[in-house]
Amino acid sequence: MKWNKSLIAQWHRQTFVGCKAEQQRKKLHLECREFFDALKHGTYDAKLEELADVYISAASLYLRFSDYSAWFILRQIEQKKKWPEIADAVDAKMDVNATRRFACIDGEWRHVEG
Repeated sequence: MKWNKSLIAQWHRQTFVGCKAEQQRKKLHLECREFFDALKHGTYDAKLEELADVYISAASLYLRFSDYSAWFILRQIEQKKKWPEIADAVDAKMDVNATRRFACIDGEWRHVEG
C-alpha cells in the first residue's frame, strides 16, 4: 500500500488513541538516535529502514500534534534525492506496522506479540 503523511497520521490516531505529544516526541527522538547509529554501523538497508522510522514518527508528530520541528524533519527527508527509495521503505514499514498490536508500557508505546 502507498502510505502518505495523512494516512500515517490516521493510522497513528487509531492505533495510539491515548498517545500524548510528549510521548511521540520521545519516540521521534529514539528513532533519530537509531538512525544515527545505523549511519555509523549499519548496512544501507538498515539506514533506509531507520530513516523510514524517523519519517513515520515525524509524520505522526506533525499531523497529529502540529509540531513544526517534525515538519522540518519531514521536509528534509522528502527533499533527498533518494526520496522515492525512502518512500518505498516507508510503505514497507507501514505495511508491517499496520499488522502489529501496540501497548503503552512504562509510558512508551511498543509493539507486542500476539
